[in-house]
Amino acid sequence: MSDEIIPLSRWRAALARARRGRKADAIISEPDAAQLVPSLPVQELYYAIKEVGLADAAELVALATPEQVQGFVDLDVWERDHIDERRIDAWIDTLADAGYEKLGSVLEKLDSEVVALWLQRQAIVYDLTIETPPEEPEGHYYPTPDRFYLIDILAPGEDGKALERTLDWIYRYDLELGRRIIMGAKWELGSDLEEHAWRWRQGRMADLGYVDFYEALSIYQYLDPASVKLDEHTFVAPPPETPTELPAVLAGSLDEAGFFGKALGTLPSDADVERLHATLVLLINKAMAADLVDPGDFEMGKEALARAAATVGLGLEYLSRGDTARAGQALTSIALERIFRVGFSLGLQLKTLADTLVKNGLDPVGLDEPWDEIVRALRARRPEYPRALDTPPADGTRYFASLADVSRAAAALETIAKKMHAEKRE
Repeated sequence: MSDEIIPLSRWRAALARARRGRKADAIISEPDAAQLVPSLPVQELYYAIKEVGLADAAELVALATPEQVQGFVDLDVWERDHIDERRIDAWIDTLADAGYEKLGSVLEKLDSEVVALWLQRQAIVYDLTIETPPEEPEGHYYPTPDRFYLIDILAPGEDGKALERTLDWIYRYDLELGRRIIMGAKWELGSDLEEHAWRWRQGRMADLGYVDFYEALSIYQYLDPASVKLDEHTFVAPPPETPTELPAVLAGSLDEAGFFGKALGTLPSDADVERLHATLVLLINKAMAADLVDPGDFEMGKEALARAAATVGLGLEYLSRGDTARAGQALTSIALERIFRVGFSLGLQLKTLADTLVKNGLDPVGLDEPWDEIVRALRARRPEYPRALDTPPADGTRYFASLADVSRAAAALETIAKKMHAEKRE
């Protein structure tokens, strides 16, 4: 089969959307935006919102379903295992701006622990049925509409007024919802609320591929490239809830002319492309987890996609001996993570060679340029391709993207070894 790129309809559509400008504007401008937005994957919408900023994406948030907003909160408000107060405040303020019905319907679906913690961190709750509050508040008092509680709102000025409005909206939507949130804020320990919310969030994130850091490191474990076969049938269909399209913001960073892009163009059906999109999303998210990248950082997400696609392409090129038709066969037979590990392991083999040279007496510090840079790049924890080997040479490093990269790096190590042995003979 020809090496010409033959992108399928969904593949080209995703790339085209990504290159048309701001995705949030493109989505909202659709005539059926109200029906379109609830059908889009969480990450697609989230990255569109992050691209323009939450303040400029209020209309998009207003059209999102409560389940989608839960996903936005999962992606955005956590710093490791702690909730960032400013971020959750921003989301709830944006929802309140959309009206009490939108706010209430979302808060009903959010983890109750998150909402209770949000209130607990900016107010003191007094239950008037069992206690008498101090005469002087620490901030200013706000009596709830049912007169059961007195809330000492700690935030001053406009922030305090915004909290009052939000509480009013919650009560207007559902009296019992307001009481549940207030009682959770009063009686639950903040540490318990955060821990429970973290556990719920981790379960949902795992469904998207954001697994535990130590589990995610498995993608960087060495795998003997020769042990992987084209017809091994290790490919497993992703879970049904996995998005079947790459978020457009990420898809725009994919090299359509790379070996992976060419291999995708040989797949026989849209269904095959969808399955690959879904497994690629999981692989990217796992790579971000292994690299300790914030799941909500879409700029790093684009970098993760570019690196993952190049590494998968390298693995495919090795397994298929450069034949794109055979590479397409590999994509439908071999687990994508195994193909990724094949590509990454080719770099690890070069690292082993470089480490062996140093163990045998090579002093990288004493090498002339660019040989010192080449050795350092290949001995990195995750080996990088030294741009000094490019034509023309350049500074810095990049990820390995082809067997030609591997061959040039191997030849450079051979040259260094010869220099080393020549110096020893002298």
